[in-house]
Amino acid sequence: MVHGDLYRLEGPGALAALALDEFDRGGTLWLIEWPEQGGSALPASDVALSLSVAGATHHVVAVGVSPQGDAWLDRLGDLAALEVGPASP
Repeated sequence: MVHGDLYRLEGPGALAALALDEFDRGGTLWLIEWPEQGGSALPASDVALSLSVAGATHHVVAVGVSPQGDAWLDRLGDLAALEVGPASP
């Protein structure tokens, strides 16, 4: 898994200095915050996440934005349906 927080990135040209291409291999999950800072230098997203907080409640909305993203979310939903009780402490 690769996590990138691009909030302070000074534009797509600065992305090369992060050497993220060293992690570009099949099957790697990339979580990129502020992807707009990387512009077209980043590959297209498969899933877009939206996080919000309302009082004490946290919300996550996941939307597939590619066929691969849709398939991943479908598989995740299938796995979530297998859960039959609360997680163990």
